[in-house]
Amino acid sequence: MRYYILSLFVLSVLDIEPKAYEYNPVDQETIQKEKAFKVLQTKCNVCHAIKKRVDIFTFENMDSLAYDINKQVFIKKKMPKGKKIKLTTSEKNDLSLWIEQTKNKA
Repeated sequence: MRYYILSLFVLSVLDIEPKAYEYNPVDQETIQKEKAFKVLQTKCNVCHAIKKRVDIFTFENMDSLAYDINKQVFIKKKMPKGKKIKLTTSEKNDLSLWIEQTKNKA
């Protein structure tokens, strides 16, 4: 608390306005896409690289596959297959937010 008051005092003495954080939706979209890609890379491409080489997810093709990913992961609940690879709640959330983001773009 002392440091906050001190910083406000210094800013007022120097006649500097505290800069407010500017929300940049493009940056947020990119960050969300990167989080989703990390999930696709670590949880999905592991099997796809071995069993379904045609359907390997890349940063470039993932937006076009968002509908199919949503269908397989959230609607049909078929992916990821097997007992070893499971999505955490956080990973599901990252994918879900990215999918919503791609729906809003279309």
